[in-house]
Amino acid sequence: MGALAQRLEHGTTSEEVTLNTDEENVRSHLLRIEAACSELAAEFTLVCNDRDMLVNHKRKTTSLQEIYASTSDEFEQKMKDARRRAEVLQSVVDIASKNLEAFDQDLRSHDDNVVRLTKLRDELKNHVAYLGEEKECLKTQTPADVAVLLAYSSKLDRGED
Repeated sequence: MGALAQRLEHGTTSEEVTLNTDEENVRSHLLRIEAACSELAAEFTLVCNDRDMLVNHKRKTTSLQEIYASTSDEFEQKMKDARRRAEVLQSVVDIASKNLEAFDQDLRSHDDNVVRLTKLRDELKNHVAYLGEEKECLKTQTPADVAVLLAYSSKLDRGED
């Protein structure tokens, strides 16, 4: 009742008093909300700055990822090419090995032929030398048929028969 008496003395109605109290409460809430909004605005600014930093970081990371993916693709292609070249070179090595084996066999065969021909040449040289010596001996000897004829002819000359 004291509040009512006060209101009457001041000339305010109960509705005005209620409105004044509500207004004060609302102003108090408004001040708290404004303070909270100021804090949130400051945090929002920090978060926005952090977001910009994260967006930039994401862009850089995406760019690096694209570079590394491209580089990886290039290296994978180079590896495939290197493997293909290695296979081709291996077949060349295999063919070269077979050719070398065939060459070595031919070389051994030719060496055997050279040894055989050298031996035959030496035998023929010796035989030619022998025949030369025999020819010289034959030149100095009278052949047996000629000797018989000569002996017969000399008997005829002497008159023996």
